[in-house]
Amino acid sequence: MQAAQQRYSRAFLLGQETIAVRADHHDLPRDVAAHDHDFYEIAIVTAGEGRHHTAGGEAVVRAGSALLIPPNQWHRYSECKSVAVYDCFIGPEVFERELSLIVDDTPLITALARGPFPSPQRVDLDEERLAVAVSQLDALGDTFRGARLTALAHLLMLIDVLAETWAPTGPCSRRSAGHLHPAVAEAATLLETSPQFPWTLAELAATVNVERTHLVRLFQKELGTPPIAYMRQLRQQAAARLLVQTRLPISEIGTQVGWDDPAHFARQFKASFGLSPSAYRGRARSGASAHR
Repeated sequence: MQAAQQRYSRAFLLGQETIAVRADHHDLPRDVAAHDHDFYEIAIVTAGEGRHHTAGGEAVVRAGSALLIPPNQWHRYSECKSVAVYDCFIGPEVFERELSLIVDDTPLITALARGPFPSPQRVDLDEERLAVAVSQLDALGDTFRGARLTALAHLLMLIDVLAETWAPTGPCSRRSAGHLHPAVAEAATLLETSPQFPWTLAELAATVNVERTHLVRLFQKELGTPPIAYMRQLRQQAAARLLVQTRLPISEIGTQVGWDDPAHFARQFKASFGLSPSAYRGRARSGASAHR
């Protein structure tokens, strides 16, 4: 039986703080097993080099790499060499309450916190911006627990540093980065709301009252991918989450995301992640590196 994935809770890390924000600086071991949590995490690498893995893939991280992880998204580290990370943990209620006004007006936070598939984001900071980000985290760590407005001010300045450097990558991030053509926005919402539905291009175009080839051109222009490919990516992301966060049989996961044929599901999944669903589940949960 595979070991269960680790999960960290808001109650454990954030306790009963006046505002659910905490900064913490620590060194990473060589490998950090797959884990998720019920809060937001901003992890800024301040030294060393390693690899960071999410459902969307893996990438090298080094000083200046800022990783933003939404709740219920697994991630892990591997091949870490003297990696130091400055973490900021944020309770989900902070974006719903204290920072609600900036969520829809800050594309980075929109991509992180909105939509049916909020996804991890990455920002690469230059030396000057890294120093500013670290200073805000230092100030957060030194803030008296009852100083709610002071903590909010430092968190806002940290987000501002990250937001001014962030660039959307991939259609799901572009989806959050600005206003879309009404037909693209409506079609994307339909796909996001029910990715398991067997949409065809003809049905989707008819539903949003746009000619098929025009809809494809609009999607390609604004999201960088055709509608059916966008649906496929939504399904792949949903499957990746279910593979790691649940013990559902792989065939059942395929059915839930819209791929009833297990062989077809396996092909579609491997085309995106380079691993079969079973291998992906095993690698993510064990913490073994998929990098070669």
